[in-house]
Amino acid sequence: MAVRYFALNYRASNTNGSKTLEDHLRQCMSAETKPGVRFSDAPADRVMVHTQDGKELLLNEFADVVDGVAGIICEVIPGLMQPVLSRTAVQKQLTKTTVSTVFKMAEQSAGKTEDFIQGLCYFYVRHNHLIFITVKGFRKSDVEPFFQWLLTSLRIGEVTLSAVLDKAEMDGDIGRVSKFRIKGSSSGGKGVALAVPKETRRRAGAASVAWSKAEEVVQAVLPLHAFERLIGSLSDKNRLVADVQWSVAGPRDEKVKAALQEVVTELADIDDGIIGIAGKDGEIKDGGVILGTKRPFEVADENHVLIDFDQATDVLVSTFARWIEDKKLTLK
Repeated sequence: MAVRYFALNYRASNTNGSKTLEDHLRQCMSAETKPGVRFSDAPADRVMVHTQDGKELLLNEFADVVDGVAGIICEVIPGLMQPVLSRTAVQKQLTKTTVSTVFKMAEQSAGKTEDFIQGLCYFYVRHNHLIFITVKGFRKSDVEPFFQWLLTSLRIGEVTLSAVLDKAEMDGDIGRVSKFRIKGSSSGGKGVALAVPKETRRRAGAASVAWSKAEEVVQAVLPLHAFERLIGSLSDKNRLVADVQWSVAGPRDEKVKAALQEVVTELADIDDGIIGIAGKDGEIKDGGVILGTKRPFEVADENHVLIDFDQATDVLVSTFARWIEDKKLTLK
């Protein structure tokens, strides 16, 4: 077995009622999609179709675990073809004068009744607390829409999710945030998983990562003719780098605090760019003040991304228990 580290994310849930998100998910397990057919026995009914790009989010594993509910959300694009390199040498006429020995490249589909998995989300819910990791191309910003779809499709309820500040780094008051910062560089490539322009290419330990909004930031501060000349001068070896820092001056009433809380959640959902939020002392800490951590997960080998359901759940549950013990969270 090999070990891979994944970022573990936290969201607080609000269900606008007396029942918690955990209560609602337990209702989902016993709900019937039609007479005599339980939701937990009908995987084809646990599919959310993304309206923008046709991808599907499927709730696969879904179980009552120790003091909570855990599951796996799979992201697929039905019928997607994947490029495959066949390491069988063949001769190919490249031009009128050039014949070369090459490996064959081709587009390949998954097998019958199969789809390539584009991303995975492993989650654990306890009361109104949600802890999750995303693997491969799964976007953190898709987690809330999926749970909202799940509850509304079964007419059980509604939910909103919010990131929170780490109490070890802040005093918990969103109004005491002094600065926000996003830093990164543009990338001209396309993401392998979802074929989205300028998709994130994150590297462990890198000083900066691809940030799809870097060009927009530079364009906002430069005259149009200067920006167009700059963009036209760049080669494939060049990238734009942007480092944005901003704050809110003046008193922070409840309306401003609510808006700042939304900003924190939006920043926590960003998959590309280094995020920093400074507290009352003004110190910028890259990503360190939003509650989350990195934890090791066992995989078959270093090239695998699938994590055993029980093993993933154990890590999520133990991390949640530690946060309760350290008083980062309150069980309620």
